[in-house]
Amino acid sequence: MLQALRGRKTTVELRNELIIWGTVDRVDAFMNVEMSDVTVTGPRGEETYASFFVQGRQVRYVHIPDDIDMVAALKLPDAVAEKQAAAMENPSTLVLKTRHMRQKIQREKEARRRQAAPQKTDAGPSRT
Repeated sequence: MLQALRGRKTTVELRNELIIWGTVDRVDAFMNVEMSDVTVTGPRGEETYASFFVQGRQVRYVHIPDDIDMVAALKLPDAVAEKQAAAMENPSTLVLKTRHMRQKIQREKEARRRQAAPQKTDAGPSRT
């Protein structure tokens, strides 16, 4: 659900009474949050940081902006899980896609190598 907040400004309240306000850059499965352009409000006043990391176990509450569609945010992980399940049902499709991508990369690499190789002439070695 917090994945829907990536790139958005929001407030995260911590268990130690700190209030973090900033842009959510990354959120992982453990609710660890990486933020940027952060203002931390606590007993000693406000402090600003260019980047800030919040451990998931320290999070008490995350403010969800009103314009976030929570139904769509909750369906997003379901769509990803469905794609993964479909890939697992037919692993040969995944193998074929991987093989085609690998072959394409090899062809492009070979073409770049041929372009970068100097043109050889049949003049032979020069003697002075």
